[in-house]
Amino acid sequence: MWYLPENARGMGTASDQFHKTAETAPAGQDKYCTYVEVSGIYNTPIGLTTDVTYTIFLGANNTDDYNLRRNTHYTVNTTIKGQSRSDTRITTRTPKNYWDYTDNDSPMFVASLRDSDNPMYWDAAQTYCAPGWRTPTHEEMMSMWIFKNGLGGFPAKDLCTYWTSSEDPGSPIYAWRVNMLDGTTDGFIKTNGSYYVRCIRSDNYVQSGVRYPYVTSAGSTSGQASVIVSRDDAGGAKSACIHPNWTASTMPADYSENVAANTVSARFEVAAADLPEQMAWADALTGCAGYTQAGTSAGDWRVPTQRELMLIWVMLPSTGLSFETPLWYWSSTRSSYKLDNAWGHSFLGGAMISYKKIFAAYVRCVRDF
Repeated sequence: MWYLPENARGMGTASDQFHKTAETAPAGQDKYCTYVEVSGIYNTPIGLTTDVTYTIFLGANNTDDYNLRRNTHYTVNTTIKGQSRSDTRITTRTPKNYWDYTDNDSPMFVASLRDSDNPMYWDAAQTYCAPGWRTPTHEEMMSMWIFKNGLGGFPAKDLCTYWTSSEDPGSPIYAWRVNMLDGTTDGFIKTNGSYYVRCIRSDNYVQSGVRYPYVTSAGSTSGQASVIVSRDDAGGAKSACIHPNWTASTMPADYSENVAANTVSARFEVAAADLPEQMAWADALTGCAGYTQAGTSAGDWRVPTQRELMLIWVMLPSTGLSFETPLWYWSSTRSSYKLDNAWGHSFLGGAMISYKKIFAAYVRCVRDF
């Protein structure tokens, strides 16, 4: 039992108990209302732990009353049922043993806090992770690069390459690896290279009802499932992973793989077809600027960033798209260490490398909306 002085601050604007917060308090009174703060460690059934603080504002009801009247007895019954981001009474939420690239607890997977202590050969990497955790696939490790700005614990070290669990189907002595300094993705002989491991788990603990990114046909001008969504009104990939909507004219003209521009659009449509022929990098930029598709205009489309191009490949099985010529495709991202190079992606095997801008490659345009 607590004895408190009278503190009548008026009526707020929340329509349900999940949004009774300082933001919905009576105007100008948010700093003066009385509240109870409950802090602790939240443990999920699969062993993920989070430091959590719940802030419960007091009053005559659980929604919009912020008044504590003198000589009145108030009873507050509180049951902690979860840690959903949609409950704005959760004012602090800090993961303790994992990284999540979303801000609404809805990733495709979560990553362990740190790397393996030492690099290792591929066979050892497959048994390194603790029970419940595993070595990521080719696509999942690429996704860690795509959403790296929403994760943490990837130190800038000379050797920043990570094994995946995926073997090269064309040559089983090779397995896929990803460099977390620049996104380079290629196959390497399993017994010739020692690389790090970052473990993941993909148990279904999703809070928002959908995992990010996802594919939809909503907004598609081709009628296909050709729209990739990394963030929407319910949240999704953290804002550090997202760039503003661009057109061909507003897209940055010159940027490399390690700057903020090399992120993904919250929602973008992938064109239904390639540009008509292979072309050099500069021509790819011009070609997408002139591309049109039903319901769109020249200038709406652009060349995808390095990370967007990788995301298209990762999400391709969920789309209604086909790449009839699954060879090299240009991104709009140049190389930071070879100024005459830009990043290209193979839709045949999933490699991402930089090569000379004067070479010819295919182009698949994208549109933000």
